[in-house]
Amino acid sequence: MSEIESTVSVPTLTPTLNLRRRVLCWSIVLMLAFMSVGWRSFGGTSAGTLRYFQLPMILVLILAQYRMILLARIRLIALTYVFFSITYMAISTYNGIPPFAFDQAIYLGTAFSVAATLMSAEEAEWRILRWAGPLSVLFFCYFFWTDAHAVGINPITTFKEGILTNNRNLIEFTLFQQVFNVRSHSQGIFNSTALRGSVIAGMVVPMLYSAYARTIVRHQGMFFGIAYWVSWIIAGALVVLSLARALEVTVALAVLLPLIRLSIRTRARLTTALTFVAAIALLALAIVTPVASLLWSRLTDDTASYGNRFLALSEALHSIGQSPLLGQLTPGDLASSSPTNADPTTFSAHNFILDPTVNAGILTGLMAAVFVVLLFRYIIKGFRAYFKDERLLWPMAAVLYAPVAMFSSGSGTLLIPECMGLALFFGVMASPRGFIRAPRSPSERTPIQNRIPEPVV
Repeated sequence: MSEIESTVSVPTLTPTLNLRRRVLCWSIVLMLAFMSVGWRSFGGTSAGTLRYFQLPMILVLILAQYRMILLARIRLIALTYVFFSITYMAISTYNGIPPFAFDQAIYLGTAFSVAATLMSAEEAEWRILRWAGPLSVLFFCYFFWTDAHAVGINPITTFKEGILTNNRNLIEFTLFQQVFNVRSHSQGIFNSTALRGSVIAGMVVPMLYSAYARTIVRHQGMFFGIAYWVSWIIAGALVVLSLARALEVTVALAVLLPLIRLSIRTRARLTTALTFVAAIALLALAIVTPVASLLWSRLTDDTASYGNRFLALSEALHSIGQSPLLGQLTPGDLASSSPTNADPTTFSAHNFILDPTVNAGILTGLMAAVFVVLLFRYIIKGFRAYFKDERLLWPMAAVLYAPVAMFSSGSGTLLIPECMGLALFFGVMASPRGFIRAPRSPSERTPIQNRIPEPVV
């Protein structure tokens, strides 16, 4: 049997959702939607900053089902990350490193729970999950506009002035930085402008959930259709205007997916083709307007960060040479001089492999490298599956956020949007529609193949 053929049969009947399953699905929706307001928090605590999305995240961790079945299907990469995470947290805590590893472990643990839910999700669940994208855009627009007006800023006017005057700082610091920190000063929290990439990704990733849901759910309804396409237009415009390079690189790679597939196969679903055409139209509009000049200056004129990245790599290698076995906490002149680094106590190589090596030694770095290799192995298999089934475009686009972030984000960690991108990828690919093989044991397959509807409460 081919690797991309599923050994799980697709149920012909959609079971009625019980109360637990409904609450779980809506908790996932709210968690995804609140990712787009990542600058908003309940304040700083000894456990870190409490963000809005973390409340529904707790319900997801409590209510998620079928995690052991998913573990049986992706055992190697899951256990690799568990061992990596435990080692990283233990040694970095001993070295007095800020809790990067702990936050990432919680987010990826939540992603695993979401993936297990998606693996077994059918039309009734996806009918709820499809609202993640429109709600995330709605939440962003409402809270961003509210906080901007609290400091006397009109976002539309500021975007327009920044574009027409080719002023990146007006968008990055006058708009994003002031809005992100309008509520945080009294909480002792500083949200850097780098947060804008994660915030906008917090809209795009939920939109990918909604896009995939549209391939499953029949009878979309006019109201949802309007909300969906308007949300894509807003999210797409904000990707361009965010001036977040890693985010824009990820979106550009995702746009290339249908282009590559069209060059190999001559047929495509109408919705996929329309989405690709809309993305190209938005890009063309940006090119023929002053936005192109703004983006070009961001890529070519703002070179200080490039230099700092090379210096950070050199510092990372030097630090590893000084303490290769257990790593160390390294004071960071580079970090303290960077306006986009919220932590002045350590420098970061912005690398998923090097940063754990610096903070927790070579063994931790080797486990991180193994995790990266296994992830790329799954991504390559995902490409093969996508060329046979274009519905897999959306989880493939979602998974791209993780590898880009691994080699571009501060402290080399995966934030909540990247983790939720992994959740969509592994959840769909481990479902009957994906390519990850079901376990050999019939007892492991039974709970999903023969889902018996529980009493509706």
